[in-house]
Amino acid sequence: MPLHQLINLIAALTLAFLHQWAAYVHPGKYIDRRYWLAFADGISITYIFIGLLPEILHQAEASSAPPGSSFAQLLITSIEQYPFLPLLAGFTVFFGLEKGIGRKNGFTDQRAEGSVHFWVHMVGVSLYKIILGYLLANMTNVAAIASFAVAMLMHFLVIDFHLVEMHHAAYQRIGRWLLTLSFMAGWILGLLLSISPGILAVMISFVAGGAVLMIIQDEFSEAHGNSYAAFVTAVVVYTALLIVL
Repeated sequence: MPLHQLINLIAALTLAFLHQWAAYVHPGKYIDRRYWLAFADGISITYIFIGLLPEILHQAEASSAPPGSSFAQLLITSIEQYPFLPLLAGFTVFFGLEKGIGRKNGFTDQRAEGSVHFWVHMVGVSLYKIILGYLLANMTNVAAIASFAVAMLMHFLVIDFHLVEMHHAAYQRIGRWLLTLSFMAGWILGLLLSISPGILAVMISFVAGGAVLMIIQDEFSEAHGNSYAAFVTAVVVYTALLIVL
């Protein structure tokens, strides 16, 4: 097996099953949450701006509509002209869902697993995981795989932390398994299927909008009081790392 395929497989399994191991590896067991959450958010937002957004532009530039399909031509033309429009749509839709379900006191809602709140989070994050799994499966550069894995490792730990706070037993029983299966499903799809660049650009941009919303909500939450110094440190260090790689 080529080295990049082996590294890709290891990264996929680690990221997919992270939610099963999160209780044992959470930095919060050793570091004040104000610092590790802010540091993880800094890495996540850096990867979105330096890793995902350029990928959206790349996929949009490579897109081409099939002849005779007016809707597809319109969609591809829109993506070529406004590649971040789905990002705005994703941000707006996820924000509307959060507002619409009447979110209580930050991340302390304790409704049962049958609630709309729980399933909105599960569907949204699962879609996000599927697309990220697909992206990982199509990476062939070892440095790109490593930088992606580090960013997603931190990002997924933050997601896991907040979902445990919000949904408790429901997430432990159902949610974490859904997220594990979603990431692996996306990775397997990436090995088996090839999505057109235009559609992929739309998908990446849409979920990037949701991810940006998650990070902004976390960093601006008065309940958490995250460290700005830790956030900036992560942004600077990870930006330098991505530029070097």
